[in-house]
Amino acid sequence: MLFALAFFSTTASAKVYKCPSAGGGYEYRQVPCDGEGSGEVRIDDPTVSGRAPAEPEEADASALVGDWCEFAVSTTVDSEKYLDNIHWYFGSDYVTYLPSRAQAPVGVERPKFPLRRAGRSFYVDHSMFGGADASWDVVGRSQGVMLVEGPMGGVLHLRPGRC
Repeated sequence: MLFALAFFSTTASAKVYKCPSAGGGYEYRQVPCDGEGSGEVRIDDPTVSGRAPAEPEEADASALVGDWCEFAVSTTVDSEKYLDNIHWYFGSDYVTYLPSRAQAPVGVERPKFPLRRAGRSFYVDHSMFGGADASWDVVGRSQGVMLVEGPMGGVLHLRPGRC
């Protein structure tokens, strides 16, 4: 019992530092960071993981079917996420897009934008999405979340289902 208490008391009091990484994201260390942008974080910080982030599994655009919730966006796959709330619906040859349920007019069908898939990429024929030749690339899947890089930059984090 004393061993368990000693182990948990040293683990609970360990300091963790969130440090900017060269790739634009963050890494977590047990020693203070060099330079600005560093800071001590609490162990129960939900952005801290005891494991190194796993590389996304391969996936392609054919996996995007039905309802998907864009719950976050980031500048790179492993950088800090900014919360979002956008609902996407991927049909066989079209996509609908809705920034929030509050904006969905009752009884009015959302616009369907023409969709073309090609392996890991998809293209939406509308200027709001970059146009017919702008490639949206599926980076992969990580813990059920689909990672999609848009033509204007940034990575969308999509989970199955509605927002």
